[in-house]
Amino acid sequence: MPGTDVSRGGRVKPEPLSSTGSHMSDKPSELGAPWWSKTLDEVDREVARLATICNVRILDAGIIERVLKDDASVCGSRNPLAFSKLRNALMMHYHARDKALGALGEAGTLA
Repeated sequence: MPGTDVSRGGRVKPEPLSSTGSHMSDKPSELGAPWWSKTLDEVDREVARLATICNVRILDAGIIERVLKDDASVCGSRNPLAFSKLRNALMMHYHARDKALGALGEAGTLA
């Protein structure tokens, strides 16, 4: 394990975090378009499921922005837990999309 010298009774030293505050590498991803596509499909399926539970017309103009701004008034039925999960899933969608763009490049994400 990096940073460990157990043989001399040393303590385990944590690995330094990257500039993004995570242990993830800043190297380009080796994950291809099929993996990113599957990941985004799964997140989008969860967004659709949660939007249905909350009775949110997610594809109507301006609704996604309102959900991201934590505006629960877009819900047709009150379910704070599901709405919170919906908001998080939307944020995950945009995060994964940005990561896919960085890993594959703009041309690779057009397909």
